[in-house]
Amino acid sequence: MYSRLASRMLKTNFKSSFIPIQACEHIIHEFTLFVKGIICLNKAIFSLFPNKFIHLAKLEVLLNRILLGNWDYDYMNHLTFLLYILAKSVSSIRPQLVEALRQWPQLHHDLNLNDPDLKSFCQHLLLTPAQTEKFLENYNAGSATEFIKLLKKKGIHAINIFENEYPELLNSIPDPPLVLYCRGNSSLLNSKSVAIVGSRKASSYGKSVVEKIISGLSEHGVVTISGLAFGIDASVHDESLKHNLPTIAVLGGGIDNDSIYPREHYLLAQRILKSSGLIISEYPPLAEAMKHQFIARNRVIAALSQATVIIEAAEKSGALFTADFAADYNRSVLAVPGSITSQLSFGPHELIKKGAALLSSADDLLFELGIDPISGAVPKLKPDEQSVWECINCNKGEFEYLAKSLSFSPAQLSIIITSLELKNLIYQSAPQVYSPK
Repeated sequence: MYSRLASRMLKTNFKSSFIPIQACEHIIHEFTLFVKGIICLNKAIFSLFPNKFIHLAKLEVLLNRILLGNWDYDYMNHLTFLLYILAKSVSSIRPQLVEALRQWPQLHHDLNLNDPDLKSFCQHLLLTPAQTEKFLENYNAGSATEFIKLLKKKGIHAINIFENEYPELLNSIPDPPLVLYCRGNSSLLNSKSVAIVGSRKASSYGKSVVEKIISGLSEHGVVTISGLAFGIDASVHDESLKHNLPTIAVLGGGIDNDSIYPREHYLLAQRILKSSGLIISEYPPLAEAMKHQFIARNRVIAALSQATVIIEAAEKSGALFTADFAADYNRSVLAVPGSITSQLSFGPHELIKKGAALLSSADDLLFELGIDPISGAVPKLKPDEQSVWECINCNKGEFEYLAKSLSFSPAQLSIIITSLELKNLIYQSAPQVYSPK
């Protein structure tokens, strides 16, 4: 019915196949008012069709897609496919590429791109000739429709960096995954969380430490994050499930059932999903877990967490990469000391020497997360402290900005900031800049 209505309305009012773009605003307003009420579409129309004229047939298609409620859905699916092809065509996601992508002029326009558009896209992103050739080959060989069908078939929910659902902490780093593939409870992505990682050759001591920490976190609703690897990682997920704590596993390959790695932890992955946990990766379904991808995976683990804990790590352990990423991203790093006779103590001891917090109990971790171990809540704040805390928690922690926007004198603000630091809610991330813990 709506399709016929759109066609009749347009053909009745316009004899030509082309109409002035200025007329679109009135047409869409009247049409949506009559069928579904006023819908604010002016910005969408003028960004999608920047030229002076729009073909009547295109406007008819647009109106029908609006009525079906699938405009945003189709656009995001196509954008996700485009970003999937881009990630597939470059060796790694570099900050310069992400920044150029965010400034791409065509981003909010029609994404049915032809060859000139695609080449312009590659030039804007400063892709090399080899990368451009690979991108064009992958794009022309693929299909957005088939890609979305594959995701649905595998039970995977894809979130690209331009969607509101994309986790804020991950989007704040210089090199976030262009697409995040998820299975399970994706609402966990924006929860208070802690990464716990360590050696693949965990000792009985390391596993007992994991049990002690998870047990101490169990009543505070903290989400645990690890990598589903052997040793400490698997112990973290297992103990979290035993203590009914939500847990996220970040993989270095595809997250479909056929690609889960290591295969020995397939059943553990299924337990995570059945317990309202989450499995994620920046790699698409059917992607094989390659050695170099695990270091990239570690940056995702560090970025998603407010704090990272290292339990047992030899000198060249991959867990130390996670600690380095966490430090680079201004996240808290904690390390559990061990026996001086054990090679697995090298990593934690080196981190403590370099300034990582020594973790001796779950309470130490809760304090780092700004949670009172006794009450299980963030410490109660005075009104002045609350206003400063809210600003800092919204990434507006510059001392000068806080003083000016909240009308505090430098002396007053210094006292409030000191109080928040003592309550373990904030820390100085740069000179005269404060960040939430």
